[in-house]
Amino acid sequence: MVYYSFAETKNHMYLLYSFYHADDTTHPNDMEGCLIILEKPEKLLGMMTVAHNKIPKYAYQNNLAQKNGENIKKLLVEYEEDEIHPLVEQESGKHGMYGLGKSSSTEIKVWRTLKIVFGQYQDKIVYFPGGKAKPYDIEQLKQYVGTPHYPTFYYDLVYIHDNKDGLVYRRDSFPNSTFQNNGKFHHDAANPPWLWKYEGLSLWENPAELADKLFVTKGKDFDLEYVSKMDDGIS
Repeated sequence: MVYYSFAETKNHMYLLYSFYHADDTTHPNDMEGCLIILEKPEKLLGMMTVAHNKIPKYAYQNNLAQKNGENIKKLLVEYEEDEIHPLVEQESGKHGMYGLGKSSSTEIKVWRTLKIVFGQYQDKIVYFPGGKAKPYDIEQLKQYVGTPHYPTFYYDLVYIHDNKDGLVYRRDSFPNSTFQNNGKFHHDAANPPWLWKYEGLSLWENPAELADKLFVTKGKDFDLEYVSKMDDGIS
C-alpha cells in the first residue's frame, strides 16, 4: 500500500509518498517514503527519501544544489509521452528507500556483486501504481516465469486522507492494530509520515521550510506561505 499527500505554496508543490509494509524482516508496521519537490507549473526539481535514519537527497538535471556545498545524487526518471516519473528502489526485507541505483549501503552492493560473480543474479520485482493490488501464490509465479504471461505487480495508491482506506483515518480510529493513541506505530520500530523529520524540520508539516533550508534552485525561490498543507485533508 502506498499513501500520497501533498502541500502547496505559491511557487512549489511537495508530494509525499509513504510506502507501508505490514512486516519487514525484524518488526511489524514498517514505512519508508519519498518527498518529491516540483516548481510550478510542472518542473521536477528533485527528491528526498526516507531510508531508516538517513535522508538521501537527489536532483533532477541539476535543478537543485545543496546549500552546504555537498554533492547531490542524480535522480533517475522514466519518460512516458509528456510525463516524467522519478524512479525509486527499496531494500529487500528492510524497505529503506533510495533513488533507483543509489542505495547507500556498501554491504548490499558488495553482496550483489559477489552473487553475480558466482552466477547468482538477484531477483527484482518492479511495482506499478494500479487500481488494486492482486496477490499471487508461488505456484502461479513459477508457472509463468519467462513467459509473456508473467504477472505484473501493482500496488494500491491511496490518498492519505481517504475517509475509508486512508492512513490518517486509521490513525484516528481507535483501537486499531497499527497505531498507538499518540500517532506512532505499535512497536515504535518505524515512523509514519507525520513523524518524519530532518534537521529539526518535518517533511509532513514543513516541506517548504526544509527545501529552503537545504537547497538552492536555478528557478523560483522557495516561498514559505502555504496554499495548502499535508494535514489539511483537501481532496
